Amino acid sequence: EIKVEFFDTEEQLANIISGGAAYWAASYDDMGNQTEKIWYSKNNSFLNGIKYSYDERGNQLETITLDKNKRPAQGYLIRRLKYDENDNCTEKAFYDNNNKLDIARDGYAKVTYTYDDKNNQIEERYFDANGYLVINEKEGYAIRKDEFDSKGDNTKTSYFDALENPLKGEAAVRLREFDAMGRVIRAIRFNDKGQLDNNFPEFIYAYDKYGNQNYFALADGFGNKINTRDGYSIKRTEYDIRGNVISESYYDKDDKPCLNKESDAHKISTIYDKQSNVLERRYYDADETLTKNGYAIEKNKYDEIGRLIEHATYDYLDRPFNNKEGRHRYVRSYDESGVIYETYYAVNNTIISEWKYDPNTDKWTRSDAWRRSLENLKTKLPFKLDDHTQITIIALSGNTCTVTLRVNYSKYDLSGKQMQTLEDEGISYAENIRETSDMPKNATLVILGVDNAARDLYRITK
Repeated sequence: EIKVEFFDTEEQLANIISGGAAYWAASYDDMGNQTEKIWYSKNNSFLNGIKYSYDERGNQLETITLDKNKRPAQGYLIRRLKYDENDNCTEKAFYDNNNKLDIARDGYAKVTYTYDDKNNQIEERYFDANGYLVINEKEGYAIRKDEFDSKGDNTKTSYFDALENPLKGEAAVRLREFDAMGRVIRAIRFNDKGQLDNNFPEFIYAYDKYGNQNYFALADGFGNKINTRDGYSIKRTEYDIRGNVISESYYDKDDKPCLNKESDAHKISTIYDKQSNVLERRYYDADETLTKNGYAIEKNKYDEIGRLIEHATYDYLDRPFNNKEGRHRYVRSYDESGVIYETYYAVNNTIISEWKYDPNTDKWTRSDAWRRSLENLKTKLPFKLDDHTQITIIALSGNTCTVTLRVNYSKYDLSGKQMQTLEDEGISYAENIRETSDMPKNATLVILGVDNAARDLYRITK
């Protein structure tokens, strides 16, 4: 069994995996195949898992997602695989908990694969739960057929719809040429009528000595360069020793420096840290100077375990710069359950918006309603809470909100017990403010209790 745990900066177990898991453990059979992977919380509670089974040759036959009760999870399909005598996968199908075929995420219930006598996959077909051909929604076709040369290079690919007709539109058929290393150096695309693709008829590729693709060009199907919709024909790429892209530059059909309309730059250079995280990215015009059109520099910061915590943009003089959305930077934080928070700031440090990512729904939603709620409350100050307490000041700075509660007493007239009662009331008000304004976990609430002469009584941070 293998166990992997995650710790915070104080070496305490931290729930940083999606779903609030602090660690996972995996089990293996005698052949080294993983048979189970289970996720646990900090208190060792079983959260969920995946169970695998294999045939005697080590081919994976079934995958089942488990719920917290170690039963097949509702809403997750069981995947089953079949193989031929050469251990090629010939079928992949999805079943519900009643053992009936069901539609998976990409719109099909089953896919079958066919191979030639050299074990090259020459056909794949997608079916619905009733056995009819259906379009794979992710790939956009129902049937794919491939042809190979004597060296095993995939020289032709054809796509078909659910009626087994050539897929309508561009790129219904693709032809490829290869170099001696088996790398694609030329690809030509045709539509369903056998005509050259109008948009991207021909791709030309080249590679460096390490096998990295360092040259791309769009051509007309006869080797003549043409420009893409983004204004360039040729892209040249450079890599570091780890295979990270450190430079991309763009040229027109005449091989002259030009701008890529998508990035609005001729050249993009990138710097990485030792973990290959992007630290800095710079954008250049065709004259090789930093662009003056929009931001020219992007910078990133990461925490001790390599998670992105800040992204910011700067102009050609390395000054803070607002992008088209009025944002200069965003700060990202993570909570124990795997939720991600992002706060966007302008150059003047004004908060533009706040967002939250929920790993359970895989969606980002705005999360700054709390700020607008408190800003609205500011317009009503002083705001009476009870017979002796009112809110007099609300100050918002970043993700911290400071609320001043003023009481109608002098601190010198209060006993120790009365002081404690007021502080307990402050704690109660703090909890109420957090709840009613829907403050996120990454926001800090500070309550300052003062007397009738604005002298400090207590300070609470929630």
